[in-house]
Amino acid sequence: MHAPEDFDVEQALLSACMQRSAAISDCVDKGIEVETFWTPTNQKIWLGLQDAMVAAPAGTDAMDPMQLLRFVRPRAPEISLIDLTKLFTLMGTSHNVAWHAQTLLDLQQRRRLVEMGKSMSHRAVDMSDDPDDLIFDLEEQLLRNARSGDAGLVSIGQALSHTEHWARQNSGVGLLGISTGFNQLDSISNGLQPGQVVILAARPSKGKSALAWQIASHVAHNGPVAYFSLEMDARSLVLRALCQQTAIPIPDLARHRIPPEAQDSYDAAAANLRTQQLHVDERGSVTMHALKSRCKRLHRIEPLSLIVVDYLQLMTAKSAVNREQEVSQISRSLKALAMDLGVPILAVAQLNRSIEMRQGEQSRPTLSDLRDSGQIEQDADIVAMVWWAWEHCSDLVDGECELIVKKNRNGPLGTMIMDWKPDMVKFCERT
Repeated sequence: MHAPEDFDVEQALLSACMQRSAAISDCVDKGIEVETFWTPTNQKIWLGLQDAMVAAPAGTDAMDPMQLLRFVRPRAPEISLIDLTKLFTLMGTSHNVAWHAQTLLDLQQRRRLVEMGKSMSHRAVDMSDDPDDLIFDLEEQLLRNARSGDAGLVSIGQALSHTEHWARQNSGVGLLGISTGFNQLDSISNGLQPGQVVILAARPSKGKSALAWQIASHVAHNGPVAYFSLEMDARSLVLRALCQQTAIPIPDLARHRIPPEAQDSYDAAAANLRTQQLHVDERGSVTMHALKSRCKRLHRIEPLSLIVVDYLQLMTAKSAVNREQEVSQISRSLKALAMDLGVPILAVAQLNRSIEMRQGEQSRPTLSDLRDSGQIEQDADIVAMVWWAWEHCSDLVDGECELIVKKNRNGPLGTMIMDWKPDMVKFCERT
């Protein structure tokens, strides 16, 4: 039986530590040790990293491959400068080092359990030990293993120190999270932040998918985005993206009828789309288990910046007795996934019909209008709702919309004024 290990994650962790020297101390604090690495070469690089960090001048931010080679070469002569340079450039960011560290700790714990099982099996077959002694030893080993692997519990003093250190690093930073591409929304939310679940809700055909795609498209210029589309295939999303950037109607784009005067605009939009790090899952039906598996696989290759689910109520969950319980289970699982990966999740959700029966200002959506389950509003960090104001208030011009932030766990509530552009299938922020 092959021992539980993951060479790629080991390399990702080492790369992140080379890029940000402070990450080495963070990993040690979480419990990373030389035995956490399964591959002997990676063990030697880890030891070299620790030695190089001690010898480095104060304030050193990144670990230069040439400097690291001095400490790795005595342990591993087979490792070259080219190998360490490739390792340094392996990861695009070091921000997800905590997730990689926890993955390796989990694998190390599994290896301990495998060895523990083998040892107990041999002793049980050997017949030389009393069964009660075997049970006692097994309990003790399990208890020790649980304690050594429990990196999730921290004292309030430790939490305070980590929080103060994090806050000091943020001094002078304008936006804590990832920009959505909408200035007013960024001002209210402080950006999309790791571990958050953001709900974007509206009635059917009110642009919630278009807005989610606009946000995902903006984020994908700076980092990978996993987009789970349960209503539209990748071709439809590409046509929408091209329409949003060129204003060429989707039926014309579908027949490649590009007006001569719009050819340059089309070529620029296509080139722009190719640069975006968007991964579209278009299977139409996805379980929570499958979504988690696909996200973790992508995140392992390169840490994700955002996960988008369009939309939440179309997902399925096993072992649910009724629809409300199923949606509640999906909502809780999305929050757990966001915190586990340290990635924000933007989930599109549908509002119930009660809005359409209200008139004027009374038709503004509230948290209780979320369809199927109250668990959604409990798990979400931010709930933003699209309201087509001009349909309900006669004094407003066609296309005037509001994005109303009805819940913000770590910030203020607020309203963003937008204009809906039906010819481009997109929202524009009103300045």
